[in-house]
Amino acid sequence: MIVGQVDARRHSVVSLVVIGPTGQQETILFQVDTCFNGSLMLPAAQIAALGLPQVEELSIRLADGSRIGAWQYLAHVEWDGQVRQTRVVASGSQPLLGMSLALGYNISINMVDGGRVALTRLPSSAP
Repeated sequence: MIVGQVDARRHSVVSLVVIGPTGQQETILFQVDTCFNGSLMLPAAQIAALGLPQVEELSIRLADGSRIGAWQYLAHVEWDGQVRQTRVVASGSQPLLGMSLALGYNISINMVDGGRVALTRLPSSAP
């Protein structure tokens, strides 16, 4: 289970450890974004600090329907007690946790200041 909280801006946030290719680690607070279909999104400065290797350029559709180009990188993340390889999109100023990484999990949010955010693996989902 991954546990976080509702912050003062009423964002649902969880902390995850992101691991770079040479083992450097950074604990990052991610906003849970149910409209983001990718895995993780990080600002370019954090990607550079971790030394994440570039994989490919993507065309991303934003909520307003417009498209932007963004680079995708490879990282490892501590996820529910295991280290998983995942893709990270470079964009924005707020680290985001998307639904591809949360696939197979139930997301529950107690929507009050300081409320509990929990991602719990569904019984039918393998790690």
